[in-house]
Amino acid sequence: MNGADLRSLAARASTVEGRPAERLAEVHARIRAARRRRTAAATAGAGALVLALLLGVSMLTGSADRSQEPVQTPTPTPTPTPTPTSVVDNPDSVRPLTYAVGATIHYGEQTIDVGDFVHFLDVTDNGVVFVSGRPKWRQHEQAALRFTDGSTVVQIGTVTGSPSTSFGVVSSVAGSILVWDEDPSDGDRGDYVVFDTEEMRVLSRVPQSAAGDQVLSVHDDAVYWVYRNEVVCEEVVSFPACVRDRTVVQRYDVATGALTQVSGASYDRDRRSRPRTIVGPLYGESDTVIHDNLVFIRHGRQLLADGGEPGAEYDVKLARTGARIRLRIPLGSTDAQRIALAQWLDDDRVVLFAYEGDGGSEIPDEGDFFSCDISSGYCRLEMRGEPGIGYQVPTLD
Repeated sequence: MNGADLRSLAARASTVEGRPAERLAEVHARIRAARRRRTAAATAGAGALVLALLLGVSMLTGSADRSQEPVQTPTPTPTPTPTPTSVVDNPDSVRPLTYAVGATIHYGEQTIDVGDFVHFLDVTDNGVVFVSGRPKWRQHEQAALRFTDGSTVVQIGTVTGSPSTSFGVVSSVAGSILVWDEDPSDGDRGDYVVFDTEEMRVLSRVPQSAAGDQVLSVHDDAVYWVYRNEVVCEEVVSFPACVRDRTVVQRYDVATGALTQVSGASYDRDRRSRPRTIVGPLYGESDTVIHDNLVFIRHGRQLLADGGEPGAEYDVKLARTGARIRLRIPLGSTDAQRIALAQWLDDDRVVLFAYEGDGGSEIPDEGDFFSCDISSGYCRLEMRGEPGIGYQVPTLD
């Protein structure tokens, strides 16, 4: 979504003052220093733990030699059970559960106040990219694109859009790469910016005239574009199937910077070879197509992919392994009928966001958050949504 009257939107994050280039370098240096401190702390903690264990073993051995007194077993401290109103951050996940309410970004167990209403956010393995501004922003205008790793906020670029359309920002489904559409103010075609959130720098600017008018997918090694207005599809053929069968795709190699043409079939094969790719039937096609934005319909506890009309739900599977995805939510955990895939946490975990919508709208307004293990099909309620709260979540913005 993208906003309205942006006259009051700050062109820079509040933490970025003075000369932008020098300040940005300083912020990046702080980020790297913070990461080194965290690594050092973790190493020191591990060493202390080993020392404590060795001392404990030594004390137990000495005690056993001196006395035969019965060992007193301490009463175990009960492990607190997370309540449905708090987000559980899975430490094994590459990306923590992320969403925003108002001007606050919830990034795992961290809460980050960014000062202005968040209209869009997405995640990489390194942090959160977002656009913020006035709550009633509607008009299509330029906006600051910002990034936070939880410790600081920095502006990384400029985008054009509004909350009701889009800001043209796409993240890698796994990794650190971001791509956004940077249109010039004069209305001419601009560039796609390829940005690395691990190194915090622009890798390349690819002219839109050479790449295409739609990003198909972003990966740490490649970015794919297509000219959508040149894709000619029959009425019954879905866009993913049309790309696969009838079009030319532009592939950008992140390592070399080379932009080359590949067939739609080649793109389709590459996508299916990667983790975090879901495929399934659509519109009565005999073959499966790639589904990047899935909405599930709840049947009791079972979730089936939305087929676009009542009774048209279907099964989906992981493209790489062919394993069927059969997700089940706890009985009575939500009243919502429509539950959307909002985020990948890692190769086996996803976040689902529950909402209501008669017309198939995917605008998040209120709902419950679930985390699901694809391998087992089991979903757990991570947070119960509050009525009247507007949630901004990845994928559904």
